[in-house]
Amino acid sequence: MYEITEEELQNSLYALYKEAWLYENVPAAERLDVFREYTAQQLVEQCYESFEDYLNDQGYNGSLYVCKDEFLGAEYLDREYIEGLLTECGIDRDITEKIMESYDAYTASEKEVER
Repeated sequence: MYEITEEELQNSLYALYKEAWLYENVPAAERLDVFREYTAQQLVEQCYESFEDYLNDQGYNGSLYVCKDEFLGAEYLDREYIEGLLTECGIDRDITEKIMESYDAYTASEKEVER
């Protein structure tokens, strides 16, 4: 069985967090409007390397999910939040359990440092 690395776990959970944040905070029509604005601006003058760079600068009407470092220092360290996020996003229970096993293994040392 494939064993996920800590970096892959962090990246996957951060991506899931961002999608959940968007779903909860930004209506689909607004997300589309922001992408249209980005595309139109890029066609006139390429100001940004990527849509992600544009979002980091502009956000969705000034709001945006937290950056990865902030996520890793807060939400990621909250086991209940992570398990709830997986459940809320409809991740299969067996897969959630496997993810949480990896999560517990990777975060155990970080939580020891906090004490």
